[in-house]
Amino acid sequence: MPALPLIVNILEILFLMAAFASGISVATLIGISKHDFEGDCILYSDVIWTSPTYFQIEPQGVAKCSYCMGLQGIAVIVAFLYATYRAIVLVTNRFDMPIMRIIAAPVYATFAFLILIQASLVTMGIIYFCWDLQSEPTYANTKCGMFQDVEWQYYDGTRFYDVLKSAEGASWVSFISWCILIVLTVLNIIFERKYDQMGTTTSS
Repeated sequence: MPALPLIVNILEILFLMAAFASGISVATLIGISKHDFEGDCILYSDVIWTSPTYFQIEPQGVAKCSYCMGLQGIAVIVAFLYATYRAIVLVTNRFDMPIMRIIAAPVYATFAFLILIQASLVTMGIIYFCWDLQSEPTYANTKCGMFQDVEWQYYDGTRFYDVLKSAEGASWVSFISWCILIVLTVLNIIFERKYDQMGTTTSS
């Protein structure tokens, strides 16, 4: 295999593993957040202040958390299986099916689009929840992460911000990984056609 296509193939495997790792991180972190909040999802949740020192949470984002976890769960499986396949092809120089690259391009694009929505949901969900926490004038200038130190009722909020911000970061890493995979698979298709044409020309 020529050097440039080889590099592109190696990069594709590496970014598939990045998508795999970041997807596991997102699903795990959202799951941890739900566990800490007794199965509730605090993305886009309403905060009701009944006094300057007491608030209640009305969960609103159960479906959104399920979407984040479910989508990344599927993405993790696809990334792992295809990375394994590409690694076998690379190592053995066998079982390479050009149709797989053609299929991969729209699959990568679909995951990139859906994960863009998922990452945006997490980002905006955190912002919405933090805005509500800061709606009490006493805490208007308090950073959202500082609410981890307050006394929580019914829920364990001692790490809610750290967990969700980590999930947010992993979500955007996942999105970027799938976007890069689109470019890499298109390059693979171009290289394949180029070398096929060169081979045909040489034969003739």
